[in-house]
Amino acid sequence: MARAPSSSALSRGVGATYKGKYGSLALYVYVDWYVDDNDVLQPMLPDYSVIMGSPHVDGVRHYGAIMDPALGYQALPYAPKSWIDNDPPVRWLMLQSAPLPVPYRVNASFRATVR
Repeated sequence: MARAPSSSALSRGVGATYKGKYGSLALYVYVDWYVDDNDVLQPMLPDYSVIMGSPHVDGVRHYGAIMDPALGYQALPYAPKSWIDNDPPVRWLMLQSAPLPVPYRVNASFRATVR
């Protein structure tokens, strides 16, 4: 029996809203936006998109390089950085990460366009 993603995992997403169940399937609606390279607001998923996932996708999380010469362009899970501005006096803290999920069984999920 397939397991639905935990609600706590999906509730962290900005645009995911749980709508209910259909048999053993948990149904969510996802609405979120991003700004493309031309500064145009675009939907994260095109209209009429359906995504289906499975806990059997399996995979691992790799990390891309943090694009910071002071950190040596390393691929790290987390890259902390801190600096001080003097006017007004304040210490800034920043934490960067570049996670890259790599699925092993890509055929255990899909995105389709339906009408």
